[in-house]
Amino acid sequence: MQENKKPLISICIPTYNRAKMLEESLNKMLYQLTTSELLDFIEVIISDNDSKDNTKELVTKLAKEYNNIRYYRNNHNIWWLANIMKVAEYANWKYIWLLSDDDCVTDFSLWYILEIINKENFDVMFCNSVSSENMNIEIKKGKNTYHVFDGISKYLNYLKNNYKWYKNLISFFSFYSILIIKTEYFRTGVLNFQSNINWNDFPHDIVTYHNLVNKRIIIPNNTFVIWRLLNEWYVWSVKLIKTFNQCMNFIESQNKLDGNPDWNYLKKICKSWWTKNIILWLITWKLHVNYKTNKFFKKIYYFYKKRIQ
Repeated sequence: MQENKKPLISICIPTYNRAKMLEESLNKMLYQLTTSELLDFIEVIISDNDSKDNTKELVTKLAKEYNNIRYYRNNHNIWWLANIMKVAEYANWKYIWLLSDDDCVTDFSLWYILEIINKENFDVMFCNSVSSENMNIEIKKGKNTYHVFDGISKYLNYLKNNYKWYKNLISFFSFYSILIIKTEYFRTGVLNFQSNINWNDFPHDIVTYHNLVNKRIIIPNNTFVIWRLLNEWYVWSVKLIKTFNQCMNFIESQNKLDGNPDWNYLKKICKSWWTKNIILWLITWKLHVNYKTNKFFKKIYYFYKKRIQ
């Protein structure tokens, strides 16, 4: 990989009561690390939000086997928003990859990401992702190609003209596993977040989008992340719509996007998609329908999801 082996990525996983999913995620990562020369370049940091299941036993055992796993446990549940920021505080390597405890990386992702890092000095990478209930699905592996954008304006223009990628922007607000961020840039964003909008339900996007005017952005063509399709949760509903709008306004002001036609177009799509998606989840909740087991409603749900996307 490199003549001078330097640690490059801190994979930061906040977790709470998801030992089984976390184990699946870690096993997929560790398989890649132990069957290649990647072990020296990647560390895995886990912040346990005082789980009541066997998370502690699971990770403690793995940490004894692999010296690149670091495990921290909060004395009490500090809530998931704070834990997202907490786990990143422990990272000191060049890049931070925020990864949800219920998501998995694809079989070739780590090698490809490190290869890109060695070629490009980027600030933020937005990974391509796929949804599935099966974390062992076969993901097609293509050439390790990617798009490079110097500044948010060029990035937004590309998103506007490429349908498959503006969905990437939408999912970003609830899905932080697609983010790989340069640690020094992340730290600046955390300070901005803590001093300005510490009430927000999307801390990761405020940290990432606080100033991308002249930053280098990467979008790889390959899929690096698998996320669980039927594991979403919208309890706050209307509050989430409100904070989503606040977040969009923050991004607009921080990156001087007022009047930018590409941003206005994407913002309209994002708001529409997010609002309709919340309403869909509210309907399932109010009707007390379990769309995971009710086959009829499951078909309706997927049909509607496709229509609103």
